Amino acid sequence: MINFLSKIFGVKSSKEAYYQKKLSKFHNLTNYYIYLRDLSKNKERVNTSVEIELVSSTNNAIYTLRDITKAFGKPAFRMDLYNRKNLQALLYKTYIGKHRATFELHFHNDKLYYYSYSFSMLNNAEKKAIADLIKRKYINTEIESIDRCFIQDTQGAQIFINDGVNFSIDYLLEPAIEFKKKAKVAMKDEESGKEVEEYFLSDDFFNRI
Repeated sequence: MINFLSKIFGVKSSKEAYYQKKLSKFHNLTNYYIYLRDLSKNKERVNTSVEIELVSSTNNAIYTLRDITKAFGKPAFRMDLYNRKNLQALLYKTYIGKHRATFELHFHNDKLYYYSYSFSMLNNAEKKAIADLIKRKYINTEIESIDRCFIQDTQGAQIFINDGVNFSIDYLLEPAIEFKKKAKVAMKDEESGKEVEEYFLSDDFFNRI
């Protein structure tokens, strides 16, 4: 009944409000891009010959909204990021092994460029088990700590492990790699924020990555 009234009167349910807050975790679009840019900050790159592939794709690992919903079904929530029609996000509640996770995917002009698995209740042993699984799949060489590096395949897709408030595995796909080069130029006026905000809000910025 509550969901029905929410749809009729345009009032968000508590679940919708929670999902929207989770997908809009950054104060504005600029901070969101800064987060993506800094995923690899102070981390060493480790190359892998194993392709980082979310689902089977015949289009050079460029995934569309249709590819994802076909593979994973209807999402728990879908929204335009920061009120941008060309930036969309899907959110799923899923399990990775026995661990419950939030699975979110971000698209620009119907192309997936970022996705992540976020876990809220893991102990240190479970975190280590997940990190070891990723190492075993992608890395042949010995590394001291996987959370101090990021993995990159031959197409430029990248994996990051972050042990913050929540333990997460973040993925940047090939369409997003040029982002970091463009961001460095735009960030010269980061303190005032004006030039940065205007550049990030332009379609020209995202069309180039």
